[in-house]
Amino acid sequence: MEFKKILTTLVFTGLFLLPILSFAGPLEKGSAALKQKNYKKAHSLLLPLAKKGNALAQYNIGVMYAQGLGVRKNEKQAVQWYLKAAKQGDPDAQSNLGLMYETGKGVNKDFRKAMEWYLRSAKQGNSVAQNNIGSLYLKGNGVKKSYKKALKWFSKAAANGSPHAQNSLGGMYVKGLGVKKNINKGLEWQMKAAQQGLPTAQQNVFMTYYNMARQGNPGAMHNMATMCLKGWAGKQDPRGCLSWYEKAANKGTDASRGALAKIYEKGLFGIAANEQKANYWKAQIGKKAKQ
Repeated sequence: MEFKKILTTLVFTGLFLLPILSFAGPLEKGSAALKQKNYKKAHSLLLPLAKKGNALAQYNIGVMYAQGLGVRKNEKQAVQWYLKAAKQGDPDAQSNLGLMYETGKGVNKDFRKAMEWYLRSAKQGNSVAQNNIGSLYLKGNGVKKSYKKALKWFSKAAANGSPHAQNSLGGMYVKGLGVKKNINKGLEWQMKAAQQGLPTAQQNVFMTYYNMARQGNPGAMHNMATMCLKGWAGKQDPRGCLSWYEKAANKGTDASRGALAKIYEKGLFGIAANEQKANYWKAQIGKKAKQ
């Protein structure tokens, strides 16, 4: 049996499944209702449990009030329920409570209290809280601005799989903030975030490769064409994307030649199949770059 927890973060809102032990029937039924997005039923089942002190129910009731799921949106109520669960040590409730203080939703904005709750959550390994602590240090909100401390917390969150932290950490390496500039390492981290589907990371990776491609780097040209076709830079004309494959191919990049051959052979990405062009690029594989 899996229980759905709804997580609200500074930069991302998503639905997550977390395992539970053998709880009473109402909690399991509330879990099923959340999974089915039957929020009114979930609220009616979870609220009595929350009032009796069940931290998991308190957390989810808090999220329902924060987002207006099955109930009228009420951020003050959300804060109250987060606080109850947070005091019992629930790391997601602690993280969300920190977010409410950081953004001033349901409470007066207070960066110090936000940091307090983020730290409690982060010490339990919560990657969202770790990422948000990094952001506070990066911006100097409620704390003295420190790129090194931001790097430390982004690194923790990135290692725990947070795409937002991976993107931010990559950006710090690319720009040399709090660490020696290392574009390759920065791209490595931003690519991890991009592959998780984070649009900002996809755009950042694309622009980094774009700048490198403009300087004549054939590998960057190839990667840029691939990302262009995947839509990482927004909707693009596929023919424009292919032009970068062609530039890389003419510089001797066999991966680009193979990609062009396949696209023209099968008519991919809205490009009309063209046997002559497919055969041409197949024949170019292994040849030296054009001068």
